[in-house]
Amino acid sequence: MKDKKKQLNKIWAELSDYGLDDNFSYIEKIRIRVLNQAIIVMVLIQSTMSISHLYPFQLEGLLVALAISLLFLFLLYLNKNKQHYISRLIFNILMPIVAFTIGILYGAKAGAQYNFFTFILTSFFLHKRLSTKLTLAFFNFGLYLILKYYWENYDNLLSSDLLMLMEILTFIITSAAIVTIIHVFLTEIKKHNQ
Repeated sequence: MKDKKKQLNKIWAELSDYGLDDNFSYIEKIRIRVLNQAIIVMVLIQSTMSISHLYPFQLEGLLVALAISLLFLFLLYLNKNKQHYISRLIFNILMPIVAFTIGILYGAKAGAQYNFFTFILTSFFLHKRLSTKLTLAFFNFGLYLILKYYWENYDNLLSSDLLMLMEILTFIITSAAIVTIIHVFLTEIKKHNQ
């Protein structure tokens, strides 16, 4: 049992350090670790959600969950190849557009609105320049407001058989991502200070 735990910890550490370079500042190393660990957590959760679409079988939901997992894995690949800036921009621009699209298609029961809190938070954590942070935060907040307006004035495009459980799951996923990001950020700063 201890060997498996050590092996899992080793894999976690290797994935967390994808794309790290000794020449990076400590804050840049923290940003990279935060994004890598958030991606890993999100892939695990999205994979679990993919399984939840098997019974009752929902092809659309299964394909969406798998596509999102693949997009997260692509971000991890970019980080491994030291394309950190592109990876962060994709995370804070393309992922919110995906959440927005899901919200338009399926309505509020999909829980897409909760994802925007993560994207706004990571806009401040993951980027260096204040102008980039603010632009991305306002972009994400704007998408959130448009989505809320759409829900109040229009019907969702696809008939949604989504249960209240899906909204709760999305809320839990978003909360887990936010807690992970804050925990990793604070832990890494504490390590550096020691």
